[in-house]
Amino acid sequence: MLTRPLEPHDQSEWLRLRRALWADCSEAMHSLEMEEYANSAGTRAVFVIVREDGRLGGFVEVSVRDRVDGSMSPRVAYVEGWFVDPDLRRQGFGRKLVDAAERWGMARGLTEIASDAELDNAESVKAHHALGFYETFRLAHFLKPLKTLAFLGTFIGLMTCAQAASVTEVKVMSFNIWVSGRGGLSNCIEVIRTSGADIVGLQECNATTAQTIANALGFHATPDGDVSIVSRFPIVASIPASGGRGVTIELGPGQRVHLFNCHLTAYPYGPYDLKNGRTQGFIINQENSTRMPALNQLLSAMSPYLATAEPCFLVGDFNAPSHFDYASFPWPTSIACTNAGLIDSYHLLHSSNRKYPGMFAFDEPGITWTPMTNQEPEGVFDRIDFVHFSAGDGVAVTNSTELDGRNSISPWPSDHRAVLSTFTLTPPPLIDKASGPSPANGATNVPLNVTVSWLPGSNTLSHEIYFGTNSPGTLRASQTNASFNPGPLAVSTTYYWRVDEVKAAGKVTGNVWSFTTGVFPALQSAKPAYLTNETISISFTNGPGAPKDWIGLYAAGAAHGPGAPSITWFYTDGTKSGTLSRTAGTIPFAGGLPTPGNYEARFFANDGYTLLASLPFAVENYSLKLNRIDPAGGGQQLSWTTRSGKSYGVRFATNLPAGNWTQMLLGETNSWIDLNIAGVPQKFYQAFEQ
Repeated sequence: MLTRPLEPHDQSEWLRLRRALWADCSEAMHSLEMEEYANSAGTRAVFVIVREDGRLGGFVEVSVRDRVDGSMSPRVAYVEGWFVDPDLRRQGFGRKLVDAAERWGMARGLTEIASDAELDNAESVKAHHALGFYETFRLAHFLKPLKTLAFLGTFIGLMTCAQAASVTEVKVMSFNIWVSGRGGLSNCIEVIRTSGADIVGLQECNATTAQTIANALGFHATPDGDVSIVSRFPIVASIPASGGRGVTIELGPGQRVHLFNCHLTAYPYGPYDLKNGRTQGFIINQENSTRMPALNQLLSAMSPYLATAEPCFLVGDFNAPSHFDYASFPWPTSIACTNAGLIDSYHLLHSSNRKYPGMFAFDEPGITWTPMTNQEPEGVFDRIDFVHFSAGDGVAVTNSTELDGRNSISPWPSDHRAVLSTFTLTPPPLIDKASGPSPANGATNVPLNVTVSWLPGSNTLSHEIYFGTNSPGTLRASQTNASFNPGPLAVSTTYYWRVDEVKAAGKVTGNVWSFTTGVFPALQSAKPAYLTNETISISFTNGPGAPKDWIGLYAAGAAHGPGAPSITWFYTDGTKSGTLSRTAGTIPFAGGLPTPGNYEARFFANDGYTLLASLPFAVENYSLKLNRIDPAGGGQQLSWTTRSGKSYGVRFATNLPAGNWTQMLLGETNSWIDLNIAGVPQKFYQAFEQ
């Protein structure tokens, strides 16, 4: 059985398990607590055991507590609830759930996990001991209502000021780790650790590797097939974007930044063409048709965030040089970033570095491709990795440098140098109302799985969130954290939301904000299951339209990204060359797949691993055979291989190719049917799945 994080479709089963564990808990309290877990991804989590039929068999709820009796740690992972269905007990599933909770705690830099049990629950006490817990105290808890809150306003004001100081410095890194750490993942981790980087955009980093890095550093992570992000600070929202990946990061109360990460296609490579005598016009046209579609899509996704007063960063392996490093060559990718209002942090502090013409040496200042001369067959070296930041948002760069074995970990683990930039931040002033909505007010093409967030008002005790399709929405939650996941949304629909701030002196009504969801890439299969070696037909809609968008087939659950190839693939024009732009179409995978099993079709953007959509399907063995069971009487039996939950029909024709089939029956659930055909002309029979 599978142990995994709770998913949205698990709600009813999770509630069933909660009712079994806490029979005295009211439905209102269950609803409130479940809502809190759904909207507190950074400080709470739920892990579940999944049965073969999809039902849940157990769960554990874990949170971060600031203080636990018997512990000297300032923050501790805490098991808030732990339950396994009776028929699954004593089989190790409870241990698996606690193991998942422990890994979650370690990923957040915590060094202890705590729990509790009622004094008379001997079975629970025994189970805790078996998992390595030891008792710290046995005590009774008491509660008394307070008759006055007259002092609370002053106390809360002092507490809020002391809760967390504003962050005034942040280190941002761009690091292509070379095929998920091929040169030494442990050294990649040490590069980040020793640099003091706070937020890191990782390229050529699949989801599993990103989580491994985050766990080792105690960071938060947004994993991806290629452009993953890890952060010392909580990641409160993911921003899906064609051409890359984006996140919103909460540095502290009322202080957020947005980071976007990209890995543009590696080939054809402009500096090679320049060395080999291609004209500037040819190379620029090539850049515009290969790298610019993905970058334009990413910059478009960034634009609502660039329009706010919150700092934005764009990092990545652009696989193209900067026009700042050439005396007279307008490289389109760097010009596009400048035109979007972004500043190249390294160039700003090193503008006196030598410029092309004259080939760059591998060890010249700023060069990021490559520190490994044996990885560069043409002897062409350039600065192609960048950390950009938004102008005019209270951000100033104080230091920027390239990292390799000379000033960081040796041996250096990647074929790219990393770029590390240090920024000072001017924290925004706190205001009375909730502000800074994300998505921005009036935003369009918003993802269907968006998590909304905002900047809390000053001295706020809690937030009341209104959300819906009619302004200002209906009250959906009352909570203390400043982000909220409304659940799956409808396409092309305008939603309204408002956040009222609850303070000691009363409630401050917020402004009404709105956004409109978009229509997003989707995949559809001609059928849910195919025979072995049968052509698999996958259709796509609402694609970005880049010639190098592609669809690959993978085993279900398999990683994708550099070093984790698909089983088979095609560009969206149905070729291996990718010369035509298509936003919709059908790709036939002729010959299908030879091995039965569960698979996924995955839709990626522009020759990279930015996942646009995925779709499960199955490949199964399936056969028909005619068995003679009574030669004397002419009786025969038609049998076939069935699949669970399916029914079948049988039809016949006198001649083949058949002009008209005659239906014999429908709705057959057995795997055979007797054919009484003695004394009749030869017929051709076919069983088919309904």
